Amino acid sequence: MNEEYSKDVLAVDHQMRLDTVKKDTVEFNNFKTCFNYLSTIETKTIYFIICGSSGKNLFPLLYEQERIRFIYTYYIHKKTRIAWINSHTTDKFRGIFSNKANLIDKLIEDLTASLTPGPSLSIFSLTDKEKSVKDLNKEQAKFLWFQLLLEILLRLPTRKSAIKEVVNECKSHYYNNTLQLQKIDEFEKTYQASDAIDWYTRDSFLYRVLNQALRLQDIDAIFKLRLIINDIYNQLSVLHKESMLTTKKIFRVYRGQGIFLDEFKHLKNNVGGFISINSFFSATTSSVLALSFAGDGSGRPLIESVLFEIEIDSTIVAKPYGNIAKVSHLKTENEVLFSMGNIFQIESVEDLSEEIWVIKLILSTENKQLNDLIEHFKNVIGQRTDILTFGIFLYKMADFTRAEKYFRIILRQAYLNPLDKGRLFNCLGALYSEKGDYDRALKFYKKSLKFQLKYQIIMHDFDCLSSTYNNMGHLFDDKGQYNIALKYYQYTLFIYRNFPGSTQTDLAAAYGNIGCLQLKQKKFEIALKNLQKALDIRLRSLPANHPDISITYNNIGQIYFQKGSYQNALDNYKMALHNQQQYLTPTDPKLATTLNNMGELYSEVGCYDNALDNYKKAVDIQQKTLPLSHPDLAIMFDNIGCVYAKKGDHSTALEYFQKALTIELISLDKNHPIFAVTYNNIGNSYCKLEQYVIALRYFQKGLQVRLKSLPKKDLAFASIYNNMGLVHYQQKNYTQALKYHRRSLHIKRLHLPLNHPELGSSYNNIGLIYHKKDNYAKALKNYDKCIQIRLQSLPSNHPDLGITYDNIGMIYHDKEDYPNALIYFQKALDIQLPTNQASLHVTYLNFCQVYVKLKDREMASFYYNKYLELQN
Repeated sequence: MNEEYSKDVLAVDHQMRLDTVKKDTVEFNNFKTCFNYLSTIETKTIYFIICGSSGKNLFPLLYEQERIRFIYTYYIHKKTRIAWINSHTTDKFRGIFSNKANLIDKLIEDLTASLTPGPSLSIFSLTDKEKSVKDLNKEQAKFLWFQLLLEILLRLPTRKSAIKEVVNECKSHYYNNTLQLQKIDEFEKTYQASDAIDWYTRDSFLYRVLNQALRLQDIDAIFKLRLIINDIYNQLSVLHKESMLTTKKIFRVYRGQGIFLDEFKHLKNNVGGFISINSFFSATTSSVLALSFAGDGSGRPLIESVLFEIEIDSTIVAKPYGNIAKVSHLKTENEVLFSMGNIFQIESVEDLSEEIWVIKLILSTENKQLNDLIEHFKNVIGQRTDILTFGIFLYKMADFTRAEKYFRIILRQAYLNPLDKGRLFNCLGALYSEKGDYDRALKFYKKSLKFQLKYQIIMHDFDCLSSTYNNMGHLFDDKGQYNIALKYYQYTLFIYRNFPGSTQTDLAAAYGNIGCLQLKQKKFEIALKNLQKALDIRLRSLPANHPDISITYNNIGQIYFQKGSYQNALDNYKMALHNQQQYLTPTDPKLATTLNNMGELYSEVGCYDNALDNYKKAVDIQQKTLPLSHPDLAIMFDNIGCVYAKKGDHSTALEYFQKALTIELISLDKNHPIFAVTYNNIGNSYCKLEQYVIALRYFQKGLQVRLKSLPKKDLAFASIYNNMGLVHYQQKNYTQALKYHRRSLHIKRLHLPLNHPELGSSYNNIGLIYHKKDNYAKALKNYDKCIQIRLQSLPSNHPDLGITYDNIGMIYHDKEDYPNALIYFQKALDIQLPTNQASLHVTYLNFCQVYVKLKDREMASFYYNKYLELQN
């Protein structure tokens, strides 16, 4: 909220009307703090109130937050139109309110309606290209989350403390409800596995607590309730086997309920797809009875009244279901209970009446693609059936926050053996490393090694040891401590090469990690050697279109790119892209990575339209698959801005840099290295727009970020010093400009090949300064070095060559050597004219000035008119 709203929007008299949710109301007046909070909470449905114009930049970022059900705007300036809202209205947006009471009334109405729907749904529409956990979109991942959840819960060993964990969890929900606490005490004293369905079907604590945990995917609660889940499943398995003897081959059951509008639309849009209801759920053989639970449409527009008609072929293999008349607390003959994990195909969604929809489902296990994918993910989590399995599964699904919670629970258990403790500490280290908490990650890796090095010789478990060494390598790699990282990568490689159990895939990964690290160290030749080893192994041992092969081509392309060998780089990027297009969906983030690499290359060689085309394709993919506040989008906006800057469109460039900065301020720590890149780019734009004081301020910001995270001679400082030199040059402070450009050149020469284009840029800039200081000999000397480098490393028509030819021409102009001046201006024109480059107008003006000095009015007028045409 804005400051002007802080004492007004939720004044005490109105907040009292929200007593039922008062303890769950959180206020923010800082975007970043707010988004950090959103990223940490998992078991909440969020109702988000935006106060005033602060919402303009927030809207697109809020819509993609799954936990946010509705958004409200409180705007006290009633007469002011909020034009920006019109382009952002969706089902989540509940309106603009200028009156506090109306806002609170609407919020309470929505809260009340949202308490009624039953179990949540997961829908899966499958293509043939989802082949790894990270290939899945959010809805697909949620679907498989529940499919594999049950698989893992059934594997976990039963502990004596399990019943106590159930009791404590239930009591935490009803600590001030005497009646329910009495029932919980009764449950603790009398519960047996054969009573699971009886207790679940009572109108009491267990049903509500279990369903809430499953709906909210609350890992803590699900783990504590695993005894009940397993007992209900096992009891249903027995009933299912018994019912097979008497049940018809094909029969139908029905379920009436209200579902949220967004879930209903999702069902309607995915006819032919698959649905899983994410808890145990009941149905009835009586359509009339089910219809009475469907509602009458009065919950609109939030809730739709639905009758599910479910067709069951009793001969197919499925998760258990059965008639629970004999074991239900309610003793109804018509009730059928389905286990969580059953899959149904959506046959149709039709209106039964104006108020009620009928959704026809078919119990299904017959889709080969879906079954293969589920089996693949079972293999991903491995064959272990121990207590760590669930956490490893969550980690593999990139569900790091829940994985951490689970591992923390296990860490408090007393029954782990030493080797399992080693594995657990390794997992926690990996989690904290993912979060960027490297100190804590290293602490857990060292604990892991302590246990493993003591017991692995006895247990012969080298898999975990190699994993820990590899993880430690990644940690030091991410911290920029490359020599230490290399040591751990080499330990990993040693294990893979010398101990049984390792695969060719493991060996290729080890060579790949070492090669990528050496790429960061600018050790291009040895990096290329190791990445080529990785590629050779992968080409021999993997399918031709395997994702790891594309990754390797991309990495090799990066080596050639940084060496300035652009054609080789492009060839490898194209190989990566070709492979990816064979197996990835059109919106897969890995495609965006390759398109970004190609965009970067085209930008470097001056093909700016090709660069923008690739960058914008990458952005389209990222905006469909990533949160709109994701740092990768900021990087892409920075890249696009740089292309516009090279095209001379500095206003558009600045817009993209500001977009990048907005995302970074929301999603990253203020000292993250990416800020230095964006501050540097913004400063460069202001410099080109002749706002030098602002430009220098941004360059100083970038410098301060770099100084906190990198050695003083890191290559990253070169661009900052270069740009600070450009500002001082524009301010005619040539001594300071020369100092910064020399610093930049010195750092570049420490890290880059002597013919790298970046060195050419430094020599060009130093030449400009000497020109301004009227030291023509030193200016020409630096321009000549620049030209020699650019002729070796850039295409013959690269714009930067044209700019330097123009600069040399101006030296001869100022020396009054007009024939030589014309020669170099013509060289520049030959490069610029075919593609109408941004610097073409400068060359026309330079020709005009020479012909004025030569008193050739006709030619001077000709080129001046050309100059004016471009200005218009």
